[in-house]
Amino acid sequence: MIKISKEKLIIGGLKKFGILNILKSNHNELIKKYPNIAIFAFDRIGADISIVGIYEKAELEGLKDCIFNKIDTQKSVCLDVGANIGNHTLYFAQFFNQVYSFEPHPEIFELLKFNVRKSKNVKVFQFGLSNKNDEMIIATDQDTSYGSSSLRNKVNLKFEKSADIFNVQVKRFDDFFNKINE
Repeated sequence: MIKISKEKLIIGGLKKFGILNILKSNHNELIKKYPNIAIFAFDRIGADISIVGIYEKAELEGLKDCIFNKIDTQKSVCLDVGANIGNHTLYFAQFFNQVYSFEPHPEIFELLKFNVRKSKNVKVFQFGLSNKNDEMIIATDQDTSYGSSSLRNKVNLKFEKSADIFNVQVKRFDDFFNKINE
């Protein structure tokens, strides 16, 4: 009996139907238009970036058309709260004088920091924004995406059995704002 791995069947099917060539060709076009950012390979946001070039493209272009093109963004500051890996941050950085990106999740923050390292108008902060200064729990269900991580005051053991859990800092926005304006 011949044994063929699932991976070989998938790659073989992609080659047979020309999908692999389409993806490779698409890559060459996307790399000209969008930043080549590091992603989590099996994360839903990463999958969209791999295929489309940017996550939530329509929403970002809608912001550009309806808001950014109507204000003087070069004299403005943009806050990306829950910045994830920096997809939106990098988009915003094209328009705004300064972008402040906040990401409390320690693993995601490392990718964010890496992805924006060449953007001189971006500053990243490893904490969340809140109405109080506190330590909270952030949980990510391993079966979904890092973008669906959620902050909690305490552990919900039923949910967290399949989740990664981290203690993270949250800070009052007012305190942050006052500090940067000193």
